[in-house]
Amino acid sequence: MECPICKLANACLAGTPNVSSCWCMNKQFDEWVLSQIPEQYKHKACICEACYVKYSEMLQKPQR
Repeated sequence: MECPICKLANACLAGTPNVSSCWCMNKQFDEWVLSQIPEQYKHKACICEACYVKYSEMLQKPQR
């Protein structure tokens, strides 16, 4: 599978019998991060860990 945001391989387990052991199952995703996924890719694959970290860090930076 590929990340719906950056299109790189993400080792997503969505749609497999092992979905419950996917890395994303124990993460909290901010709604803003999830809104970055194009509509046609929603609920088909998880965001890769690199995008999760990148967007989560963006949310933690103070707004100026």
